Amino acid sequence: MSEEHAEPRPISELQVPVARSPRYQEVYANGVRFRISPIDCTLTFGMSPDIPGAPANLVQDEVSITFTHAFLKILTRNLTAVVEAIEKEIGPIRIPERNVPSKERITALTQALRETKLVE
Repeated sequence: MSEEHAEPRPISELQVPVARSPRYQEVYANGVRFRISPIDCTLTFGMSPDIPGAPANLVQDEVSITFTHAFLKILTRNLTAVVEAIEKEIGPIRIPERNVPSKERITALTQALRETKLVE
């Protein structure tokens, strides 16, 4: 039987075994900041907490994760597939326009990357 006509394998056969690190923790995030460099990308996830007297747009950093560029691309593809599957089932996920990256922000990120000096 050719691969294109093969029956889909059960999810249990596709999963990689996982063990939890003693440092494992769960965090909630509703905000993210990016830092990119020529060799990696760091995402800092944070939360807008309900703190009396705090500025309305305060974001409290919770955790940073640094990825290689290749893993960032793999993550992006997987997240896109998950969002598409969710939207197929429940309909469009609406987000505020302020959460769509501006052209200026993307230009600033790429310009900073371009200007980073490397040494041999």
